[in-house]
Amino acid sequence: MTNGQLPKLVTVRDILRVTHPERSSVSKIAFRPAIISLDTPIYDAAMKLVHNRVRILPVIENESGVGVVLQTKILDKMADREELKDFLSEDSMVKNPITVDRDFSVRVIRSIMLRRGISHTPIVDQNGRLKGMITAKDLVWHFIKPRDIVTALGERKGEKLRIFEMSIRGLVDTHPLHVTPRTSIIDVVSEMVALKKSYCLVVEERRPVGIITPRDVIKLLTKFRPKAQIPLCIFGFKDDIKICGVLAVLGMISELFALFFMFAPIILVAIYLTVCSYFEYRRYIR
Repeated sequence: MTNGQLPKLVTVRDILRVTHPERSSVSKIAFRPAIISLDTPIYDAAMKLVHNRVRILPVIENESGVGVVLQTKILDKMADREELKDFLSEDSMVKNPITVDRDFSVRVIRSIMLRRGISHTPIVDQNGRLKGMITAKDLVWHFIKPRDIVTALGERKGEKLRIFEMSIRGLVDTHPLHVTPRTSIIDVVSEMVALKKSYCLVVEERRPVGIITPRDVIKLLTKFRPKAQIPLCIFGFKDDIKICGVLAVLGMISELFALFFMFAPIILVAIYLTVCSYFEYRRYIR
């Protein structure tokens, strides 16, 4: 944060959109992210990460940047939570991930990722069996360079190919992290943290049936957010228990009245139509 201006971010997907990095500057793709303060609850920070599809949030205090909250740090803390032990990988996975062949070009994979808004693409053979994984990070780190052409690995020495026309074969992670649909989500998180992976594939009969990213795991926090409740107790009186009971009843009554007034117009119209129908019926049978 400089001169009172909010910090900006650049994501891997933003860089992936750049066709000519040697002609582009960071200022053209950077954006102002959501910010949080030191008092922001972890749940709210996590949800901002999810909704804004980012992996980092700046922490601002007194108009100054004091740090960041990382998606990986939240994931690391979730690995120790017993509350997640009843969740399985199939509960959090995105089903039927888009798959590609390892002979596809960088251009095709890049286009798929940008068009579908994804950063991970499983590689499969002709029978749909898992053979590897390619990520947006792989493409960026290996191909987004300040030049238009590179010597392709495996081609004749000195032969040049345009970056985006090269095959992804040399970039594929041939040992992708994968689990079964019945694997505990705690084990999934532990493996992702230990291996520093940004994904975990869910495989059944050697075929990818789902994918889990840190964002999908963090979404589980919605299961544990405490529900807002109306304060029901006033302390400092002898009959605290009785007062709490009375307030509880009053709270329920107020909610019922609120519901009544919300639906009162509909109820009145229904009563009116019913009465009109009744008199029309009586007139008809006479």
